[in-house]
Amino acid sequence: MLYIEHKFKDGSSVKQEVVKKASQLGQRFEEKKGARAGEYYLIDQQGHLQIGDKDGVITTATRVVKPPIVKYLGKSNLVF
Repeated sequence: MLYIEHKFKDGSSVKQEVVKKASQLGQRFEEKKGARAGEYYLIDQQGHLQIGDKDGVITTATRVVKPPIVKYLGKSNLVF
């Protein structure tokens, strides 16, 4: 089973059971019960999260890429 959890500023949260659907655009997830407005979540080929409904994309959250952690261990010894 797969779930998406929405967390709110007041500390409350809501969990939705989702199913993965086939998509040429990336990994698409829809509410298992069947959302009335056709809401979906899509992780596209670049790793960005798109939230949409039957009318199209509502918003896109850009993937955050963290720089690698580099440790200096002495003369010319770098560990990535």
